[in-house]
Amino acid sequence: PLFDMRIDEEVRDARWLHNEQYFACAQESALFIYNNRGAELHAVRAIPSPRFLQFLPYHFLLGAYTDKRRLNYFDTSTGKMVGELSLDSQHPPPSTMSQNPSNAVIYMGTRGGSVTLWIPSHPAPIMTVN
Repeated sequence: PLFDMRIDEEVRDARWLHNEQYFACAQESALFIYNNRGAELHAVRAIPSPRFLQFLPYHFLLGAYTDKRRLNYFDTSTGKMVGELSLDSQHPPPSTMSQNPSNAVIYMGTRGGSVTLWIPSHPAPIMTVN
């Protein structure tokens, strides 16, 4: 391992960012960004209770799905929130989240087998597969 660090809350997901110098942690309270030595660089409290993370490397966007049924987009180059999409009650909460790195589409799958496809510029899923 590169380092050991102690975090006093649940870590739900983690993703490397641009390279091995920075990573994001979906912690119980908020999204946190650390360097490769474990030093906290940024606490993104605008994204409370993140559950899943995906980094879109060609867009420098970090997608974060939260317990409040929101898909947030955080621009890692500027440190700003650039989008927030609300998942309505028509879509069950996802149990997994992945991405297509070439086109910034985020895939969210449910336990029931449906998959929704999301892009930052559209407020609803661009496709649902059942």
